[in-house]
Amino acid sequence: MATTTSARRNSARRPRRWASQSRARGEWRLLAACHNLRKIFRHIGTAGLAAAIG
Repeated sequence: MATTTSARRNSARRPRRWASQSRARGEWRLLAACHNLRKIFRHIGTAGLAAAIG
């Protein structure tokens, strides 16, 4: 997943350790959520998405 999204390193880095860990965790969670949404969309396709919405 990290190589596909060009996310080898977390870009949210700060001097304070607790702040950088929190930002890095949030960035990783965002990347994981996007990855999972792409997998769902690829699985159901556009017809399935239209049926699910309405």
